[in-house]
Amino acid sequence: MPEKTLLESMRDRIDLQLRQAVDHPLVRPLPAFKSILDYQMGWEDGGETSFRGKRLRPLIVLLSALAACGEWEDALPAAAAVELLHNFTLIHDDIQDKSPTRRGKATVWIKWGVAQAINAGDCMLGLAQLALLEGGKRYQTEQALAIADLFNSTLVELTCGQYLDLAYEDQSAIPMEQYQSMVDGKTGALISASMQIGAIIGGAKPSEIDQMAEFGRKVGRAFQIQDDWLGIWGTDELTGKSAKTDLVERKKSFPIVLGIKANGFFSSEWERLEKIESEDAAYLAELLEKEGIKQQTELAFANEYANALALFDKVNFTDEHKMPLGQLVRSILMRIK
Repeated sequence: MPEKTLLESMRDRIDLQLRQAVDHPLVRPLPAFKSILDYQMGWEDGGETSFRGKRLRPLIVLLSALAACGEWEDALPAAAAVELLHNFTLIHDDIQDKSPTRRGKATVWIKWGVAQAINAGDCMLGLAQLALLEGGKRYQTEQALAIADLFNSTLVELTCGQYLDLAYEDQSAIPMEQYQSMVDGKTGALISASMQIGAIIGGAKPSEIDQMAEFGRKVGRAFQIQDDWLGIWGTDELTGKSAKTDLVERKKSFPIVLGIKANGFFSSEWERLEKIESEDAAYLAELLEKEGIKQQTELAFANEYANALALFDKVNFTDEHKMPLGQLVRSILMRIK
């Protein structure tokens, strides 16, 4: 049997850590409730690996600790906390966006109703905090406090970013600066925090942690622009959710903001259509492609990834320890291939 790669080993350990966190003594006596949490994490009936998500953010925590020359195993509780926080946001976002599918299966609110989905999401957040506290016992007091402060500040940033995302649906157009502020909150904040948390655990210097924070923000912005591309031109099989939902929901995603700003035929049709049905979304997607917005979006996220990696190259970690994190970020760029 071939030896596991570093990422495979990390994913296995992350999954074990997550199972331990979710199997909490307060949750365990309620198997029906725990089944909702297991479902969201992709563990129901053995769960296909594809249903578990990419575990991208906890991997970033571990790889950032490694990049800072630390022991990545020390960061496992914090990595689990980050993934539980992420899934808390997914459960609530799916309710707010009325999304019927996530990772190729029905969302929690579709299966159990809105009330129990909210309850499950809240439980995920509590379990995330408990996982973080468990990890804090391993770290020096100063490190544990810094991580806790960062974790909760990130939670506030996430909700602010989601607020903007929802608020912008009612506006006909927004400037690109407002789009970037929204993205920095709803996506960049957690990726940036994942890199900072890992770096703190790995023993990085304050200046290096600041560099990792900025690196994470840039990766988050690139990731969201790429996700916006997938939200219009991706397939259901590739994204695990309904295609073109961003157009139907009138999201102010990157291609849509660009298309409105271009003031072409897409912009006029966007204004004309009071309600966008699925067939309208396909038509609007074609208009965006004809007006060159699809290609501009691809170029934009490729440039953002390149800028992020150029910044990462300047972080004063050894190349050997930095390489796995750099490779992971480069692999994300290939999501549309």
